[in-house]
Amino acid sequence: MNNIACALILLALLAACTRTNDSDQSEEQENDSAVVTLTPSQFKLSGVAVETMPYYTFTGSLNVNGQLKTEPQDRAEVSAPMGANVKRILVTEGQRVSRGQVLALLSHADLIDMQRRLVQAKEKLVYLGEEYERQKTLYSHKVNAGKDYQQVASEYRAMQAEVRTTARQLQLLGISPQAAVRGQLVTEIAVRSPIDGTVEHVAAALGQYADPTAKLFSIVNNNRLYADVLVYERDLGKLRVGQKAKVTIGDTRLAGRVKSIGGILDDSSKAVHARIAIDGNKSGLVAGMYVRASIVTITRKSPAVPDDGIATDESRSFVFIYKPGKGKKTFVPRVVKTGRKENGMTEILSGLSQGELVVVQGAYTLMSEWKKHEVGEE
Repeated sequence: MNNIACALILLALLAACTRTNDSDQSEEQENDSAVVTLTPSQFKLSGVAVETMPYYTFTGSLNVNGQLKTEPQDRAEVSAPMGANVKRILVTEGQRVSRGQVLALLSHADLIDMQRRLVQAKEKLVYLGEEYERQKTLYSHKVNAGKDYQQVASEYRAMQAEVRTTARQLQLLGISPQAAVRGQLVTEIAVRSPIDGTVEHVAAALGQYADPTAKLFSIVNNNRLYADVLVYERDLGKLRVGQKAKVTIGDTRLAGRVKSIGGILDDSSKAVHARIAIDGNKSGLVAGMYVRASIVTITRKSPAVPDDGIATDESRSFVFIYKPGKGKKTFVPRVVKTGRKENGMTEILSGLSQGELVVVQGAYTLMSEWKKHEVGEE
């Protein structure tokens, strides 16, 4: 009985092996039949191109929105250096101005009075200086009481302070103290731009009294605009200072990089502000414009094929493998799993091996030939 049982088991195993071999042979025959062949002349006219399996560096990105802003030092609200009346306005809105350029001229009676006080203080200082030296000499020889010397010394130091203070006030107004002492009195003072930029708004009016707390001009410099974007809480872990970004403002596209990331999460929006420094020419851009930015968060080098090297059939994607040989050109379709698409390249997640020769152009031409053979067309 044991011999019979062993014999039956051996027969079963042989039958299974025979079925497996038959299946393998059938599959191999099917694979051999799933090919496209082109003659050299057909290949030349087909536009098909072949390369060793290429690689492409794909990038992950984070899309954010925001607006253009200026640096704090690139925006200036200009007021009068002292209370005075507007005599002349020398700029208009939209005009480019340079740092130090005169925007308006102001005039007031206090200007003359301030210069007069300096002249009088200088004259009195000369007299007190001489008196101070005289009293100092007398005191050193014990001719007079120390009280007289101390009083003159106090008045002399007070007048020195008066001269320095008044001279400094005139300098801040752009008036030369030396010229005032020489009698060259100034009746108008200039309001100057503190920065290079564009006149955004003119609030001054001829004849108005310009209070030092009132804004006369708004100047903005758009040469260093940056994108202020919102990054939501769920995406903060992807963001790093220095990451590259592509910034879109209307029809303008510029490169940039993440310069800083805010440290406070807004309770209502659950987002933080991030600053993107923008490279390139910013002419035509102004603060407040809406911004869209794509920040590069990761990079990954993967097998990839140009879009023209992939053919789709229903839900499947095919890449054709070139099999070198003599005479006709042979191409074998291969089902692949695709991933991301970027700049005309499609990521291949599976289905290809390193070093294989793949079609990178003309996949649909080969697909058409393959389908003709499948339906029996010549």
